[in-house]
Amino acid sequence: MVAPLLYLLDHTVPLFLALVVPLLLATGLGIRWSLWLREKVDQETRSGLSTIHGAILGLLGLMLGFTFAMALSRYDLRRQLVVEEANAIGTTWLRSALVPQPARDSTGKLLQAYVDARLEFYAAGVNQNRLRAAMEKSVQLQMSLWRGAISAARNQPTPITALFIQSLNEMIDLDAKRIEALENRIPLAVWLVLTMISLIASLIAGSIYPQRMSAMVLLLPIVLAAVMTLIADLDSSRSGLILISQRSMLRLQAELKEPLPAPLAP
Repeated sequence: MVAPLLYLLDHTVPLFLALVVPLLLATGLGIRWSLWLREKVDQETRSGLSTIHGAILGLLGLMLGFTFAMALSRYDLRRQLVVEEANAIGTTWLRSALVPQPARDSTGKLLQAYVDARLEFYAAGVNQNRLRAAMEKSVQLQMSLWRGAISAARNQPTPITALFIQSLNEMIDLDAKRIEALENRIPLAVWLVLTMISLIASLIAGSIYPQRMSAMVLLLPIVLAAVMTLIADLDSSRSGLILISQRSMLRLQAELKEPLPAPLAP
């Protein structure tokens, strides 16, 4: 059951259809139930249902607001981490010009491959095979860079080399932070509760309004499905309509193709 739900949360159109169809059916069921009990349900009962419906819609609006805030904060964090990772890689690349050979040239080539691997990681979207391949490639390149840093520290144990190692360590840490941020999603329990409350709200909406307003009542499930789909799309950020921009990494990719300035002779 979990796998189909995760699939829906990562695909905008199927998720919208999976939400709007049950909500429309619940509204239609409420309309039919109202017509069937038209003679048995008095105005006082309808007034009570209207009060309950208003309270449920208020609760639903509050939950949607909090859920949207959760998704938006995660989206902002992921976007900021892209910039921070690009800055960390760029700093490591600049400082690599100060370490002795052969670590200087090998680090530049490894960082170019590392940026390509990071872009492949994001371009993989929700394809698990491509994701694993990109992550494994990133780890291998990190180990190669770290071995080069160890060699540079042994050959030239200076404060400049220490700064280079510090920036490299920060770059590796940001990789872990970025992966964690991408995997930090709104819990499934929240989506299930939102869906349940939306179904109840749609059912009651169909039952308390007269038949001549049936077409207008159908707008409620459509709006609810659209808002929930928007929140899920914002929370995913690897697929759908709202994606995390990789402009910083793309600019860095172009910069790394330029040669580093040669260090001044002592």
